[in-house]
Amino acid sequence: TPNGHQILIDGGQEPYKARLYLGKKMPFWDYTLDMVVLTHSHEDHLGGLPQVLLKYKVDYILDSHLSPGSYSYEKWQEQVKAEKAVDIRAQDGMIIDLGNNTLLEVLHPPEESKNTSAADIDDNALALRLTVGNIRFLMPSDNRVKGQRETLLNHPDLWSTVLAAPHHGGDSLDPLFIKAASPSAVIVSASFQDKPSQERTVSKLAERFPQSSILTTSQSGSIEFITDGEKLWMRTER
Repeated sequence: TPNGHQILIDGGQEPYKARLYLGKKMPFWDYTLDMVVLTHSHEDHLGGLPQVLLKYKVDYILDSHLSPGSYSYEKWQEQVKAEKAVDIRAQDGMIIDLGNNTLLEVLHPPEESKNTSAADIDDNALALRLTVGNIRFLMPSDNRVKGQRETLLNHPDLWSTVLAAPHHGGDSLDPLFIKAASPSAVIVSASFQDKPSQERTVSKLAERFPQSSILTTSQSGSIEFITDGEKLWMRTER
């Protein structure tokens, strides 16, 4: 962030990939993270976090705590306690002031979702918005149509500069949610093996947005955004 805060949102599925990526982006001598956010307990979001916690000193963990019946999540919770990081239960309406006109907001799930079942984990994933000056990044994680509609109902002003396509795109795109966000750029994050699904997602998005504003990680690799709060720059791995 502009004030130097280092925050990791989810860790991907592969055990070491997030840790290796952080090693490339952070100074070799820096082993601290201000916050790690877990949007939900599915393995493609949780899998890389245990290794991150082994290597880095983490001050805060932000987590919905809505992960019934997950062995991996129970082990993660044990690791968080051993780390002695401050474990914050995230919920709709929470705003974290990161200083210098930078905010991290929790837009979903609402309080009444605390008794969720295993079948509802995707639709109760944390939806986040990072605001830096006049630039907004909307990250709805794996929320499907139900979760997107609930987010939109509780937060009608979803306008964003950059949108991470919900649940890797596919059949989970809610037209009303996408219209409300009206982003300048849409990122579709999924592995190369999911390329057919990504192509269907891009086709749907291309009905509303210019093709040049839609980026997929299968084609571009990692995608990095840099902003001063007014302008936005982007660079891709390939």
